[in-house]
Parts: sequence; structure tokens; C-alpha cells
Amino acid sequence: MTRKAWILVLFAAVLGSIYIYYFTDLLNAPTIQILKLDRPVPYGRSTASALPVTFTLEDRYRLTEIKVVPVDALATNRNPTPVWHLISKSNSWPTKGFAYGQPIRGMQPASDKARPQPLRPGVTYRLYVKAGRAHGEIDFQAKPAASSN
Repeated sequence: MTRKAWILVLFAAVLGSIYIYYFTDLLNAPTIQILKLDRPVPYGRSTASALPVTFTLEDRYRLTEIKVVPVDALATNRNPTPVWHLISKSNSWPTKGFAYGQPIRGMQPASDKARPQPLRPGVTYRLYVKAGRAHGEIDFQAKPAASSN
């Protein structure tokens, strides 16, 4: 090939690389968008100090890991103990949403005896969600449950 042909091939390769880097997700892991909702419980049915929290995902995902940790613990500890941690040992069912502490089909606690700890109102938590290469996170606080006085 001539020198001009090599320059054109190199130019096309550079343009192709720039396009792939800026306009596709081939090199970057896709992010999962998460929406948090507080769900009030019918009067007199809950003894928890915080309202139940539900999370909605932008699409259906086969989740591989869900972890909730207090943000304060992240400041002092690189790997804090999660208050809720689920993993998928095989294939989980595609899910678009879930409630804190509730079982999810195809997922199980990371350790055999782990149970979700109750959320405390006013404490900031971080939810980590993974589904293969895709991942997402959101910081949230549980709202206090209404008092029965």
C-alpha cells in the first residue's frame, strides 16, 4: 500500500476509536438508574420506626448483587458490614423493583444467617445494585413512621 493509503486507514481507525469511546457503551459499564419511594403502611399494621422503602429500576435486570450500607460507615471503613446483602448464586429473575428487606426470586443472603437490619430514620444509607456489568447506586434516608398518638 502507498503512504497515502496508510494515512487514510490510520485516520479511519482514529475516527472509529473516537466514535466507539464517546458514543457507545462498549468500554464503559452501563449504569442502572434507581428511584426510591417511601410506602406508608395502613394504619396500625406496622411497629417499625421507619416507613418501608421500595426501589424501582429503569428496566428489568437479572440482579447479581444488592447491598445496603450506612454512608457514615463508608467514611471510616473501606468495607463496612452491610445492613442488607443479597447475591445471586445462579440466575435471578428479571426484576424492575424491590422493597428493602424483602426476598427476591433467585437471590439469597450473602451469609447463611444474615437478616436485613431495620432501617433507622434520619440515617443515610447507600444502595448498591449490580446486574452483570451494569451497576448503580443511590443514597437514601428512611422516613420516620407516623406515631400512633
